[in-house]
Amino acid sequence: MAYALPFSSRTLTNLIIGLAACGGVLGLQLQQLDRLDQTPNYELAAQTEATRLAARRTSPTLGFEALVADWTFLDYLQYFGDDEARTASGYGLAADYLDRVTELDPRFLFVYLFVSPGVSYYQGEPERAVTLFDRGIDVLSPQIHPNVFIVPKFKALDLFLLMGDIPGAIAAYQQAAAWVDGTPFADYRPGLEQTIAYLQANPDSLQARYIGWSDVYSNAVDAVVRDRAATELRSLGAREVKLEDGSIGFAPPPGL
Repeated sequence: MAYALPFSSRTLTNLIIGLAACGGVLGLQLQQLDRLDQTPNYELAAQTEATRLAARRTSPTLGFEALVADWTFLDYLQYFGDDEARTASGYGLAADYLDRVTELDPRFLFVYLFVSPGVSYYQGEPERAVTLFDRGIDVLSPQIHPNVFIVPKFKALDLFLLMGDIPGAIAAYQQAAAWVDGTPFADYRPGLEQTIAYLQANPDSLQARYIGWSDVYSNAVDAVVRDRAATELRSLGAREVKLEDGSIGFAPPPGL
């Protein structure tokens, strides 16, 4: 007597593929454990990670986009949180990780909390951070996540503090204010409107940009990021000074 399976052959195939993928991840983790007793080569590890991350872009997801996005995000947390490795090789893959996660699952709201720290401040690329924020803004809504207003709000901060794009920052804050209506976060609207009014009355964000880029400069590990921050600070009129420990810092522009 024949019995019908409780699921289709396609479901079974996808399940087998998913289990095989999990097995592959476990195998890679075991290989990493075997190498724990070796002296780490952080530059080589960064190159290997870049190659692996690039390969993911051409690998089929087989309908598991959200699952692959989750795995990639977990890998990013491990990458970003490895302070010893990041001190040695920098944060150059932060944007690539978050780009892949938001490409696979742009509605993954939680990931946008990591865009400004990882991309704008530790990698010194606020322009790319804004692009990632826009990816979420294009598909998210308060009906999907009631606290979705944080995405345009964080975008506004990068536009304001690092890029000096006051009209863009105002527009982003306005969207954030509109998105809190009818949600449990409606009482945030007056504060957002006050920020909008402040930017409209004080379009010169020189002090804010100096503070923002000073933060990038002080946190920079990668020489490219530090040079980018130094260039931005000089363009604002900040003065290069020698600090007590012999390192180079930047004093505020005249008048601040």
